[in-house]
Amino acid sequence: MPGGLSLSCTLATSTVTCDWSGPTPAGFAAFVLLRGNGGSSGRVPFRSSDASASHFVDTSVPTGSYTYLIVALDGTQNPLVHSNMVPITVSGG
Repeated sequence: MPGGLSLSCTLATSTVTCDWSGPTPAGFAAFVLLRGNGGSSGRVPFRSSDASASHFVDTSVPTGSYTYLIVALDGTQNPLVHSNMVPITVSGG
């Protein structure tokens, strides 16, 4: 699955703001933003069928280390393209 989306995420306290860009692939049906924690309990905090979507704010992220990835899916939920992974560490406070 070729890359094709560019993702950047910033952290402010326990809020992660993610922005992405890149061409919407042929066959696009939805974007999903994945938040992984290195284990099996990752999350999908954002899902949208809006091809113009390019921004999401993930609020109240628990303390820990995560990776964010945006994926474009086709109508049968197969990945078409994905972004770079962005590591984020939320410190306790």
